[in-house]
Amino acid sequence: MSSELSGKVAVITGGSRGIGRAIAKTFAAAGAQTVLAAKTEANLKKTADEIAATKALKPTIVAADLGTAEGCQALFEHVKKTHGRCDILINSAGATKAGNFLEQSDELWMDGFALKFFGAVRLSRLFWPMLSAAQGKIVNIDGGMARTPNPGNLIGSAVNAAMTSSGMRIGAGAPLEIANKRAGTQAARSRALSNQWAQTASAMMPSQPMTRVTRDALSNSAWASPICLCAD
Repeated sequence: MSSELSGKVAVITGGSRGIGRAIAKTFAAAGAQTVLAAKTEANLKKTADEIAATKALKPTIVAADLGTAEGCQALFEHVKKTHGRCDILINSAGATKAGNFLEQSDELWMDGFALKFFGAVRLSRLFWPMLSAAQGKIVNIDGGMARTPNPGNLIGSAVNAAMTSSGMRIGAGAPLEIANKRAGTQAARSRALSNQWAQTASAMMPSQPMTRVTRDALSNSAWASPICLCAD
């Protein structure tokens, strides 16, 4: 087992499924103590058990609604009390609802921004002192819809565009679609992209500039934008 991240604490939102889950497994395999956060406790426990079964450090988990200020605060307090440090923050949580623009309510739009955009803003703000002390990094996972808006999912397009144009575009770029519940070749493609992003994120090590491995992984992805924020 690699010890490249031994002694480091990595906080991964959306860590129970998809890209977040793949990143969590890769970081844990590299020796990091991972902290997984998502809304559903059962999914978090399942992923934590899977990671522990590989003989990696078992993740600690926080079941919270990161689309709220209270949920973000709960995650921060858990990390502060349990681990006392944060070296890497991966903002991977986020889901928006597709649909007909004229039929989508204000509530759907606000819900779409609450988790992915405001969750990332709040958590980055909360963890910044810890990350600065550790000379750590924040990696935000955004989507290809930021650059190629999808008429069938304008909420998702707008949220991702906000991430990329507001200074929140940090270590960003992700698949246009991660369809965990879809079958066939599209699901296989999603799994492959999730694994690719796990490898990409694992190359963004604390206190180091972006490595050649990271640049190569990003340059080979049509969805990627190689930008990382260092909390110096």
